[in-house]
Amino acid sequence: MLATGPEVDALQVGDLVVLPLYAGAWRERLVVPADSLFALPAGDIEQYSMLGSNPPTAGLMLSECTPVQLFLGTGEPMWVNTLTLIGKHLTVRGFFVGDFDYRDKVVPVIREAAPLVADGALVVPVAGVYPLEHIQDAVQHLLRGGKILLKVAGR
Repeated sequence: MLATGPEVDALQVGDLVVLPLYAGAWRERLVVPADSLFALPAGDIEQYSMLGSNPPTAGLMLSECTPVQLFLGTGEPMWVNTLTLIGKHLTVRGFFVGDFDYRDKVVPVIREAAPLVADGALVVPVAGVYPLEHIQDAVQHLLRGGKILLKVAGR
């Protein structure tokens, strides 16, 4: 956090925050309403970098959808046996945390997940961190598998 407005009490300059959904994160500076932000506790910056997408996706899928029993890997086609769908009365539903329907539900999930990330109870193994100028190497690594982070500026 580089600066706060005069009526902002809960945040201070220097606080690390998660940008709100739809804030337009691909910029160096951004002005957002303080009510959608909160200060993160001390923790691993790499793990925090995923806090705005991974935990809300998982948390909202578990609370909004039928409990998931089968996870498929990042872009694989999903084969569904229609007899199983019909016989067991199953439903297949797509999910995207960026849908506006979830706008008001994302921040509470992030607030709930932040202390778990800080304590190390919620960890996503990082296979590699690449500066933006090495995006081609990052994509190649991603295709081989693993969680890849892009370092675009700062810390």
